[in-house]
Amino acid sequence: MCIIKWKEVKDLISKLWDIVSSWWAVVLFVLIFINGLYIAKNIKWGNNFDTYNTIGVSATVAISFLAFVAYIQFSNNQHKKTKYIKWLNNLATKEKQAALMIHFGGTGASPKNDMKNFARDELKIDDGHIEFRSFGKDNTVTRDDINDLKSFIEEFQSKYGHVDEVSIFIKGASPAYAVCADILSNWKTLKFYHFQQGYELWYTSDKHAPKDKGTVGDTQIS
Repeated sequence: MCIIKWKEVKDLISKLWDIVSSWWAVVLFVLIFINGLYIAKNIKWGNNFDTYNTIGVSATVAISFLAFVAYIQFSNNQHKKTKYIKWLNNLATKEKQAALMIHFGGTGASPKNDMKNFARDELKIDDGHIEFRSFGKDNTVTRDDINDLKSFIEEFQSKYGHVDEVSIFIKGASPAYAVCADILSNWKTLKFYHFQQGYELWYTSDKHAPKDKGTVGDTQIS
């Protein structure tokens, strides 16, 4: 029996809380208005001027307070909206781009940090859309490295099929360029960057030269 009563009390409290949370502005206005009437001193309630003046002042104070609260809420919502829109725009931009980075042949110092910094800071590509891998060592590459490179590019295609644009950075032996061009041609808009005292855009492929599927061994190209 006690459990049933306690449940009824909880339900009543929940309903009252729902009403207060929905009608908080009206409740707050009433409380402030009543408080204004309560603290008024030396008021001749029989005098119409004093009565209406006191009621008017109390109502004005309550409305002003509610307007202030509403302005705070409105400003806070606008701030959240602005941040959300910027986040969406930024996310949309990042989601449309990816970067493919290749160090092929094992020659020289790794360009990983320079490539990634440029893609992230200058091209505004998200870290999660940047892929780097080195192939070969001791200034030599083998057929296995070519196969590994092809697998890496195909994995990249599978992972970033949703993007619109791919920036490509390659350092090393020329076969890497041939493999990239063969597999990625007619896939996405491709931007090739070359290092010359800093990375520069040297060529953009806009898929204007489609390939015949029958002449290509890569089934992902269409």
